[in-house]
Amino acid sequence: GSENLGSENLGSENLGSDYLDSGEIFDFDDMDALGVLPDGVPDEIKAVYSKLVEKIEERKAVMKRDWTDTQFQGGFANNQVVLKTYEKGLAKELLSSLQRIEGGSKLAEITGGDIGSSSLDLFGGNGLLLKLQENTHRMDIAAKVLRRPKTLGHSLDLVGAYLKNYMIDKADAIMQTILPICKQKGGLWEIKALNFYAAIRAKQSRYSDSLTFLQDLLSVITIGEDEEGAWEIYDM
Repeated sequence: GSENLGSENLGSENLGSDYLDSGEIFDFDDMDALGVLPDGVPDEIKAVYSKLVEKIEERKAVMKRDWTDTQFQGGFANNQVVLKTYEKGLAKELLSSLQRIEGGSKLAEITGGDIGSSSLDLFGGNGLLLKLQENTHRMDIAAKVLRRPKTLGHSLDLVGAYLKNYMIDKADAIMQTILPICKQKGGLWEIKALNFYAAIRAKQSRYSDSLTFLQDLLSVITIGEDEEGAWEIYDM
């Protein structure tokens, strides 16, 4: 907590490398463990702290997989209701990110001024994803929004939920948008995206394309299945 952060460790010359290179200093699954920095902390320590928070948020986002904990065993109609909550969660995250990056006026322009619950659809003629791809400028905005870890994590989680419900076209639509971003970010983002897209292409009976994605996946995995921490990659 903040007590530890205010201790003599803050004066360590190796603070940056100690905090950022070791996942054992804090529990990366518990953001509350970081606490709040006390008053009077030097700017360089604040910068390290901010970077640490970013890394933790990024890790939590890429490891998000709520879809695996949702059973989807209530029948088609009930499953569609559950999926709608996933879609609305991503749409709200997209709108929140747009608001933060572009401001209210740009958000109103993109959504046609209506940002109520009726406008939170992702697909279709009035869908948010289509609106973000109507012109080059908006596609640039979409890229900025989707690069945010929380938004990208929501996107991949929704892809998993779609796959679990055999809604392959919707999963494909999202992956077409976010695959380039996941590749740019690399690491677990790229691994997770390639894994999902290989599954999508296989379910579309596009087996050659699926094999290509699997080969790309193997080329970016640099850790052996028996190495420490490998379970996080092979159990995503």
